[in-house]
Amino acid sequence: VKGEVIGVNNAIDARGPGISFAIPISSVRKNLEELRKKGKVARGYLGISLATPLDPDAENAPKGALVASIEAKSPADDAGLVVGDLITQVDGVAIKSAQDLTSEIAQKPVGAVVTLKVKRRSKVVDLKTKIRERPEAPDFER
Repeated sequence: VKGEVIGVNNAIDARGPGISFAIPISSVRKNLEELRKKGKVARGYLGISLATPLDPDAENAPKGALVASIEAKSPADDAGLVVGDLITQVDGVAIKSAQDLTSEIAQKPVGAVVTLKVKRRSKVVDLKTKIRERPEAPDFER
């Protein structure tokens, strides 16, 4: 109503009229300098897939991000993560879910060294790795 920008459109769903998706302006502001300098935002990447508990709200559900698979030669592989590890912290920030981990890593600058606190069986270990840029998704012909 005031003519202020509230978001930046980044996708339109062609299946329905008027359906689109936008990035909130608060998120855009965080990345504005990088957009100006490089023309894109580089997202942090570990190279893992995460498992979701069957009922994440259950009282006994693990709090953290459960590693389901690891890409070869990725930052996670370099750190020594193994399938079944439960990531509970990144640089001292508590991770309660897969979404928490994804958000925390995406915000890290490419090249940053992070410390992951991991529960592995009955032990807690600290692992370090260098964040890399998330690779571009391949273009698939339709």
